[in-house]
Amino acid sequence: MTQYDIISILEVFKLNKADLKKLLISMRTSENESQINYLLGQIDCYTEDRLESFVKQMGGSEESVKAYLEEKFKLKHNKEHGNKIPINKMFTYGVTGNCLHLHILDNLGPMISTMGTRKAMDTINLHLLDAIERIRNLKNSGYFRLKDVESIYMISPILIEEELKFLQAMDFDTRLYSKKDLQKADGNDSNSEIQLAKNIFGSNRSVGTAKISMATINSSKWQEKRRNTIKKFEEQGISLNEGIQK
Repeated sequence: MTQYDIISILEVFKLNKADLKKLLISMRTSENESQINYLLGQIDCYTEDRLESFVKQMGGSEESVKAYLEEKFKLKHNKEHGNKIPINKMFTYGVTGNCLHLHILDNLGPMISTMGTRKAMDTINLHLLDAIERIRNLKNSGYFRLKDVESIYMISPILIEEELKFLQAMDFDTRLYSKKDLQKADGNDSNSEIQLAKNIFGSNRSVGTAKISMATINSSKWQEKRRNTIKKFEEQGISLNEGIQK
C-alpha cells in the first residue's frame, strides 16, 4: 500500500481528526512506524469534510476500520520484507528451498546505546544460539515448514569483523564482502552472494554472510560447543531476558 493509497482511505474516514490520531497512535508498531508517522503528519492537512464516510464504507465501526488498516500495513510489510516468521524476540526466519534464512530485527540502535557494542553483540549471539536450537527442535520434530531445510544462512552488514569471528568459532562458513567488492561487481558477476548483498543492502557498506548445515548443528560436538558458549555468556551476566524491548 502506497502513501497515496492510505491517503485515499483517510479521505473517506468518518472519525474526527483527534479520534483518528488516537487510533493511529494505538496501532503504531516498529514495523508500521514510518507509515503511522507519515499519516499523523498528514491529518491536519485535511478538512473534516474529507474524513466523513469511511466507517459506513468499511463496516460501520472503529474496530472494522482498525482491522482494515492493520491488514493493509501487514500486506505492505510482507511485500517489503518477505514472509518472516518470529523464532525468538531478536530473530525471524524465512525458508527458500532447502535453506532457512535468519534475519535479525532492525531496531538495534537503542540496545547498542544502552549496553555498549560488545555486550549488545554478545546478547545477540546468545539469542542466535537460542534461535538455532529452536529451529533444530522444530526441524527434528517434523515441523512441515522445515521439512526440507538442510542449512541456515544469514547475510547482513552487522556480520563483520568480531561478529564473524564468533560465527567461525561456532563452525559457520563465513564470507566478508567489502564496499569495494560490491561496488566493482556488475550485473554479470557470477557470485550470487555479492548480487544478493547488492540487491538487499546496496553497495555503500560492507556485508558479511554465514552458513551452517543442520547436520553440523545436530552433531554432539556442536551441541556441546553451544552449551559451553551459553554457559560463558551466563557467567558474564548475559541473559535471554535482556535485549530488545517490544
